[in-house]
Amino acid sequence: MRHKFLPLAVLALAAVPSAAHAAGFDVETATRAWLDTLQGPARAKSDAYFEGGYWLVLWGTVVSVLIDGLLLGQHLDGGHWLGLGIIACAVVWAERQAAR
Repeated sequence: MRHKFLPLAVLALAAVPSAAHAAGFDVETATRAWLDTLQGPARAKSDAYFEGGYWLVLWGTVVSVLIDGLLLGQHLDGGHWLGLGIIACAVVWAERQAAR
């Protein structure tokens, strides 16, 4: 029974050289080298993707605040069932989107 962890120990020892190799890996240099390979339309598309992410965060926040305000307003007015229905529809929609 004391050899139960032997396979795990062997895997851990096998991973040590990999960890030592990864210690010398410079993320900034690798990223810069990859970005230097992008030129023309590919570089513009990459830049637009990352710069456009800020708008997605902004609109996601605005939509969340509006939905939260709607649900809170319904809750304060005694419309519990409407709020639960909206939440249920949102969950179903999110599950369908995640399944795509």
